[in-house]
Amino acid sequence: VHGASLLSLKQIGGLEKATEIDIKSSHSYSGSVKALVIDDDQFSIVCLTKMLKELNIQCIGISDPYQGLAYFKDHYSELRYVFLDHHMPGINGPELLHKMKEEIRNSVNGNEHRIGNRIINDHKFVLCSGDDQKFEEFDGQLKKPVFPNDLKELISSLIFS
Repeated sequence: VHGASLLSLKQIGGLEKATEIDIKSSHSYSGSVKALVIDDDQFSIVCLTKMLKELNIQCIGISDPYQGLAYFKDHYSELRYVFLDHHMPGINGPELLHKMKEEIRNSVNGNEHRIGNRIINDHKFVLCSGDDQKFEEFDGQLKKPVFPNDLKELISSLIFS
């Protein structure tokens, strides 16, 4: 099911179980750095946000790409990392990235193109995909399924880029 509900992990008898939560389209975990995860697969959101939480990264997970774009428009200045699924209904990750970068450029005065590019460079955009295709416009890529060590290595490399 695509849409507004997300999954949350709960500890039940020592086992983790995915359960639906009644919130509009986002779920957050606290930490010192902020990330936005947009993926139409709710279980992927749960897994990635849990791994990011382990790295002390605050996460917002949104399952609808257009709601994710709207959230980005309102909160891009608070975000450091943006994780985008490659294949989503109606729009793919590279198209969504293009719209996000355009949103940043449009939010600054037209004569301040350098400022818009600096803001874009302050964000780290990561494509999450089961495909092996490479996309140069992203700062990094994660192969699905995402493993904690792969995520940790990517975050470490992005910190110094």
